[in-house]
Amino acid sequence: MGMTGWALRLSDTGAGGDLTDPRTSAIEIAQEFLAKAPSKAFHHMGYHDLEDVTRPVGTPGRRALAIADDNPADLDTVAHLVDAPGFAR
Repeated sequence: MGMTGWALRLSDTGAGGDLTDPRTSAIEIAQEFLAKAPSKAFHHMGYHDLEDVTRPVGTPGRRALAIADDNPADLDTVAHLVDAPGFAR
């Protein structure tokens, strides 16, 4: 079954809202189930970037990734997760 069929069945149960509505983001749906807003990172890249464009810390020309969180401690954790595989933050 394709993703569309799965999304329609899930939305019919009332779980997670309408996954086929382009006005609703995945992060908004996830937030319905979490006590706090999730941190954001890796949202604007493809899976292939994990191998193709990572570079060791200190290497010039590392690809930068945007990160966001309202909590400074959580933001620091996410920043380390971005650095570890070889992205600049």
